Amino acid sequence: MIGWYKLDLGDAMLADARLDEVKAQLSAVCNAKEPAVLQALSRYESKGVHCHLILYITADLQDKALLVGATACEPPPINGCEFLFK
Repeated sequence: MIGWYKLDLGDAMLADARLDEVKAQLSAVCNAKEPAVLQALSRYESKGVHCHLILYITADLQDKALLVGATACEPPPINGCEFLFK
């Protein structure tokens, strides 16, 4: 089973710049030969009054990217997730 990490990118209305930074960081370490273990997904989740953009990445990708603030979590829910890399 693949372990997962999540990173809250903040308010969905303001998260675009941070998402672009994270995408660039992840792109620098992604290897097309390892697609099953290097996955990144995004999902909008309600956090009280606001909606946050949550990034889910596999543990193997976190080991390479070392995203600050990412915490271990359960696998992401299937509904509402979008792949950042295909």
